[in-house]
Amino acid sequence: MPMNPRLLRPLTAGFQALRVGLVAYWPLNETAASGDVTAEDWTKRGNDLTSNNSVLSTTGKVGNGRELVAANSEYLSRASNTDLQFGNGDWSIAAWVYPTATGTGEGFVVGKDQSGGREFLFSVITNTSTTSNKVAATIFHTDGTNVSVVGPSVNNADFLGKWYHAVVVHASGVVSLYLDGALASGSGSTPTVNRASGKTFAATATPFNVGRRSFSGFPNHLDAVVDELAKWNRALSATEISRLYNNGNGIDLRR
Repeated sequence: MPMNPRLLRPLTAGFQALRVGLVAYWPLNETAASGDVTAEDWTKRGNDLTSNNSVLSTTGKVGNGRELVAANSEYLSRASNTDLQFGNGDWSIAAWVYPTATGTGEGFVVGKDQSGGREFLFSVITNTSTTSNKVAATIFHTDGTNVSVVGPSVNNADFLGKWYHAVVVHASGVVSLYLDGALASGSGSTPTVNRASGKTFAATATPFNVGRRSFSGFPNHLDAVVDELAKWNRALSATEISRLYNNGNGIDLRR
């Protein structure tokens, strides 16, 4: 696929490397005041996301973001391709997420999961208990078994009304979850996990969804604002993740 020429343009010192291996980047900066407005993949690799049920724009972490409302069954989606698959090679996926409700169970920031094609889940978990809100990711092997990384349990008062920068990285069989610029830590967290011995992570034809999964009867729609969603076909380093976080300010990879 053609590469956006701007990806080759030098960046401010220290940020240029963040574009290496970038295969999809959705700034989610469009103005979407009504209807279904496409979310553009800035890399120009053809991975634009279709809006379903009017995913509207709102104030994001950097410029605009998109607000997913579970009650309206809102989500963004695209058919699978090699850019959007996870699988056994190294990869990274990052997003800013602002949960807007608790007590709703598990909602999916990214869901590539359906019967016969289970691959990847990037979740915000909000339970009726006031102490068990968390960010997590589940990665499936080709035989349907899975491993998960989990962030710390957080009280309702500390979970809502806050932006989280979440990055999931796979590097040579090790999956890691980074939150707010550092490896996840705290009560109940499982920041790293190994791919099961002798097994392979799945890469499937299941659609790439933002705000839900395709599993019949169990879409698990998300209540959150999502911004600066990006995927790489390599493992980001801890230093690069810290730069993406940018002391809590985030960065716009288009600049």
